[in-house]
Amino acid sequence: MERLSRSKPVEPIAPKPWIMDRSCVGLSFEDRLLESKQFGQVFSPEDELERIKGLPKKQKREEIALFKDKLRAQRIGLASCRISIERLVEIDNDVPREILVEQVKKYGDYFGFSRKQIRLFERIIDRYYLNRRRILELRRRYPDDVDLVNELTGMHFDKKTKFEVSIGPMSIDITAKGVEAGKIYSRSRLK
Repeated sequence: MERLSRSKPVEPIAPKPWIMDRSCVGLSFEDRLLESKQFGQVFSPEDELERIKGLPKKQKREEIALFKDKLRAQRIGLASCRISIERLVEIDNDVPREILVEQVKKYGDYFGFSRKQIRLFERIIDRYYLNRRRILELRRRYPDDVDLVNELTGMHFDKKTKFEVSIGPMSIDITAKGVEAGKIYSRSRLK
């Protein structure tokens, strides 16, 4: 076994090219294809339950069993689609809307998402972009970290105060030390 010497420099780990490749997100979709049957048509749980209610009792049992299987599979598809969208946003906070909508369509076609389910995803995507635009605009208006923190907190730190500000997908993250962190925390507890 080779012993590590303190005098040997540690080589940085080279980034993996697939980490930034959007196609890696599609793996979860292909995994779900192996686990699930394709619906081939839209499956609306609400509409299907209404249809089942009107059936004779014996046929209801069979149809409810099929309904439960389809509902379970579709819920897996809905969750997988959400995770896929989250991964795309993690890889690139400014991923084009069309790519996210395309992902919803891909999952929706396979798992039989209803129009209502697709519209819900589209509203979530639109809200993401609305919040993202607001955050970026706020940062553009206040490029100085102290000015931005003052605007967000309603406090008045002087220009010598040190803050680290980073922009997340839907947040502005502020790192402060010591007294400044305490002031911001106590102010937030008052509201």
